[in-house]
Amino acid sequence: MAERIFNIMGWRPKKIIFDTSKPVGVISRALDISRAKQLLGWTPRFTLEEGLRKTIKWYESSHVRKGYVDEKLLMEHT
Repeated sequence: MAERIFNIMGWRPKKIIFDTSKPVGVISRALDISRAKQLLGWTPRFTLEEGLRKTIKWYESSHVRKGYVDEKLLMEHT
């Protein structure tokens, strides 16, 4: 998911660190919306890609960057 967001934004962090000390869980997940369709008559209006693009566009237009953020502060300290 992070890769998709990076691609949409045309930005990539200099380094990605995976925290391997956390539980692994399943390698992949696939959403099955057939039950929502059956019980609720619900179908998505947007693809995942469209939803991410719309969300990012909304976020960028509604959140103002103020000042400078030191990237070191964004990293988890160990």
